[in-house]
Amino acid sequence: MPYKINEYENISVIKIAVRGRNLEQFFTDAFLGTLYLMKPFQKFTTEKTEREIFIEAIDATSLLVQFLNEVLSMARSNKESYNNIIFYKIQPTSLRAKLFAVSVESFHREINTLDYHNAEVRQVEGGAWETTIIFNQ
Repeated sequence: MPYKINEYENISVIKIAVRGRNLEQFFTDAFLGTLYLMKPFQKFTTEKTEREIFIEAIDATSLLVQFLNEVLSMARSNKESYNNIIFYKIQPTSLRAKLFAVSVESFHREINTLDYHNAEVRQVEGGAWETTIIFNQ
């Protein structure tokens, strides 16, 4: 598994540790981990939707938080889950991507926010990227 989930007795807090060999893999794994946490109840439909997303930020931490918050917001408002992503451009301060969506009935878990204060995206020896993300329900 490209991410590690730590749930606590306080069920309103969930942590995910994410590590990727490069920036694209890192963002992909954070994206997949976030969607896994939501546990969508999928509709039986062949209808698929594509969504474009473009984000700019001051640093990699801000970019990740804004990206995941946008994914959460779009998933809730459109009642869809994303099963794939293609990054057209990804740098530590900007990204442009296409998300592939399927309709969902609802989500088993409502994720409200990411805790920005404890997030710190860092590049480690060997060029890998890592962070721990704290989600509040």
